[in-house]
This record gives sequence, structure tokens and C-alpha cells, in this order.
Amino acid sequence: MASIRQRNDKWQARVRRKGLPAIEKTFLTRLEAEKWARLVESEVERGLFIDRTEAERTLFADILLRYKNGVTPQKRGMTAEAIRIDTLIKSTLGQYSMVALTSAVIARWRDSRLKKVSGSTVNRELNIISAVINVAMREWNIALPQNPVTAIKRPPSNQGRDRRLEPDEERLLLNELTITPRNLDGTFSGMQNTWLKPLVQFALETAMRRGELLSLTWDDIDLTRQIARLSMTKNGTSRACQDFCVKRGHEIIPKGMFHDRRNDHQEA
Repeated sequence: MASIRQRNDKWQARVRRKGLPAIEKTFLTRLEAEKWARLVESEVERGLFIDRTEAERTLFADILLRYKNGVTPQKRGMTAEAIRIDTLIKSTLGQYSMVALTSAVIARWRDSRLKKVSGSTVNRELNIISAVINVAMREWNIALPQNPVTAIKRPPSNQGRDRRLEPDEERLLLNELTITPRNLDGTFSGMQNTWLKPLVQFALETAMRRGELLSLTWDDIDLTRQIARLSMTKNGTSRACQDFCVKRGHEIIPKGMFHDRRNDHQEA
């Protein structure tokens, strides 16, 4: 049964059905309230009603923040994902309510975003948007007819890189990473991070990703067999980097640093 009542200068419609919580919504006119009440009663009777109250009053920015705080920390790539979510929160998408976040809205955002970043970046961000909406629909009482991301066309991703640095390019890069002496006035004008150049050289020789390099420990290194074992890669599987790449990579690391840190590891 539906009831309509006036509250101040607005009209509140409420629909009650046995076995269901009361459903209510406020309108500017009585006619709008009556029309909504009839629609809800019809959908309830046919078993088609979806309560969109939570979706109407919740902004996508709030859902993104909840996902970032509750779901993202459980992932291996949480740092990169958190940065992308922060970007989405600040975007125009974050200002929409969940019920207003249609495929047309996301398509306009996609087209605008493609003017600033690559197709691969947009696809990664669309993956996050889709995952966030799926969790909200399944677990957070956000009722939507479908995930709007599934209805839009994805941009083509960038072609994979298939070349190494030319010798001159590599030399210029490593020169910029070389430690520079202190100026006469006591200040520094160049690179002062002693670890960055060996890290870049090691990356060039092994083709390891940044996360793989930074996750290596001495337990992963077999100097006798010249193997570095990556227990977890970006693709979720383990693999070994072996033969000349680790041998050459090891030679890049300053001997003192290698010896001292190995001893520290053994003593620990």
C-alpha cells in the first residue's frame, strides 16, 4: 500500500509491502510522488523492484574511497592502484551518484581522458572502475541494472615495447645517474642517490620490472648457479632469471655493498 504525505513544502511517498522494508522517496510535487508510488507498487507486485535508494544518495567518489581503504590494501599492486583511485576520485566521475553513473557518462570521461593519456592507461583505469562497481553491487547494497563499464567500447591498448636503449642513449642515461662531487659552495647540483645507477644497470641487464627488482632478497639469489628466482611476478607466477643476465647484473653491484649487505643478511 502506498501513502502520500506533505512535509513542509515537499511530498513524501511511502510504499509498504509485507515482508519488505518500507520504501520512501521525497518529491517537489504530489503528482511526482503519486507517479513514483504507482511505479514501485507495480514493480513490487511483478517481482521486478530494485531499491536504488543507496545508489541515489551515494557518490562514486565515496565508493572509490571505500574500495581504496578496504579492498586495495589486500592487493600486491596496492600502491599503484591507490594512486589511480585518487585520480578517479578527483575526476568528474567522482561527482556523480552511483545511479547517475551511466555508460554514457563513462564514455564521455573516456573520450576526455584519451586526450591526456594513452589507451593503455585508460583501460587500466576502466578496469578499476569496473572492479569497484562490481564490489559495490555485490556487497555494498548499490543496486544498479548492470555495470555501466560493460556497455562501453574500450580504446586500443598501446603496442608493447620491443627495443633496448641504443649505446649512446644508455651512456647518456647512466651519465645522468653518476654521483657528482660537491660544488665549491658546498651544495650539490647533480645525482646524489648512490643506489639508483646500480639499480638501473641491473634492470637493463635483467629486464626485471621495478617491483621485481625491489622485492629481491638474498634468499632469492643463487650465486653458484647464477640464478635469481622471482617468487611472485606481475602475472602471478614465479620465474627464474638466469645465465649471463644475473652474472652481469651481479658485477654491476659495488663489491663493498654486496659483501656488507650479504653479511648483514647472514647475521640477521
